[in-house]
Amino acid sequence: MNDLIDVSREAELSKKDFKKFQELIHSITGIWMGESKQTLVQSRLAKRLRALRIGSYSEYYDYVSTPQGMRDEQEEFVNCVTTNKTDFFRESHHFDFLREQLFPKLREHAAQTGEQKIRIWSAACSTGAEPYTLAMTIREYFGSALGWDIRILASDIDTSVLRTASTGIYREDQMSGVNAEMRRKYFRKVKKDGEVQWEVVENLKDLITFRRLNFSEPTWSINAKFDVIMCRNVMIYFNQETQRQLVGRFCQYLHPEAHLIIGHSESLIGVSDDFQSIGNTIYRLKEGVVKRTAKPTVPKPQAQQSVTSAPKPKKTPSAEEKRRAMKAATPPPSRNNRPALVGPTSSRAGGDGLPTSQIIVGEFKASATPMRISTLVGSCIAACIYDEVNQVGGMNHFMLPESHGEVCARFGVHAMELLINSIMQLGGDRRRLKAKFFGGARVVAGGAGVWTVGERNAKFAEDFLNTEGIPIVAKHVGGERGMKIQFISHLGKAFVTPIERSDAESDAVQRQIAPPVSIVEQVPEVSTVELF
Repeated sequence: MNDLIDVSREAELSKKDFKKFQELIHSITGIWMGESKQTLVQSRLAKRLRALRIGSYSEYYDYVSTPQGMRDEQEEFVNCVTTNKTDFFRESHHFDFLREQLFPKLREHAAQTGEQKIRIWSAACSTGAEPYTLAMTIREYFGSALGWDIRILASDIDTSVLRTASTGIYREDQMSGVNAEMRRKYFRKVKKDGEVQWEVVENLKDLITFRRLNFSEPTWSINAKFDVIMCRNVMIYFNQETQRQLVGRFCQYLHPEAHLIIGHSESLIGVSDDFQSIGNTIYRLKEGVVKRTAKPTVPKPQAQQSVTSAPKPKKTPSAEEKRRAMKAATPPPSRNNRPALVGPTSSRAGGDGLPTSQIIVGEFKASATPMRISTLVGSCIAACIYDEVNQVGGMNHFMLPESHGEVCARFGVHAMELLINSIMQLGGDRRRLKAKFFGGARVVAGGAGVWTVGERNAKFAEDFLNTEGIPIVAKHVGGERGMKIQFISHLGKAFVTPIERSDAESDAVQRQIAPPVSIVEQVPEVSTVELF
């Protein structure tokens, strides 16, 4: 990539290069761009050529298909080539079905069983119009939903649209499907970019969890069964074999006789025999299908004694029990032993009698009882997440933001989910979670203008937590030195000590890059834990 290249003249995408991009897009996303999409691909990738000052599509392909390009550019590449058309109350008959048929049945089921629980997945949620429409439909039918456990998972492969969705702010031209009454109930006017826009109110946002998910990944970080999966106007971009695989996987995540809703131009004819059409591209899972499908493959932590795992489910300590444990474990501060939150400068943690757990790269630890968790990080990230009300917290340690198929806590996309859900398993409330994260040092130099591993890790951690709506209370990232991190799980306090750059200590940091610690299929079944 040459800074002197003239990018003022628009490059042309040849048929030969388009075929290369066809294969690359399909391998990453499962989307097949037909021959008619060549002009579309050219126009969408043009902005990446301008941003990177690359003179040809061939050169861009050579870059993005390298290991470094995959790490640095894949997210931007995917964001460019995916389609994000969406509207509020699009194909309104689907929401009529929920309100008039499905929700009454679920309410009747709840009256018989006492299980007041609903799970809906908005797969390929784009900028959020669909999940927020679902949330409005739910609020209109159930009111405040007192006593009901209702959650919407909203996923998409495109991180840029997920940021818009989680923010929940829309321009006037994006609000055409929302009538005046719905605007009054579920939106408020805000000033943004010099114009009046509309922001979704909190009682809708509270129902939704936004998550990046790529249908082509061999495993999905979801451990839940859904009453409805909405995957509308997505399969039209897949070939028939990819459609079959996707719908087959959806079966694994549906309750018996639950529903799959697809787009108006889509059909399951020739794709799946596991569903019965009930009209308007709404399908019901046939009786017995769930019993014969394999269980979802979910990244799972190890058993109780491993530092990579959350403890097995156990009775949550009472407030009084926690108070006594804290009093016994934490000595009063003294002049030389005073706990301090991490800030711009390092702090030392004194000896306080707490049980200690040390983790390395690819591991995480969560605890509902007072504990000191420690690790050494260089370019890696240690994220500390906690619920200070229930006094549950933990730490992970990951090496890279994402894997390419491997399910392992060395990668942030899995390490974050596993830690969060271990904390929830131990009694933490996701709505109250807070975070601190550390590391991302430049211990391995990158070339001029090239992001280091540490910088990418730090950006991933910040973007992930912002997308999840988990407040970042403190962070200490960057620099050229490793650091020792200590986290007091029940208090949410963190301490960082820089590591002097002696050869021995530098070696100790580099040894964090250890062989992967697999965390697949190694935890007891816990039906109450849901990875979203």
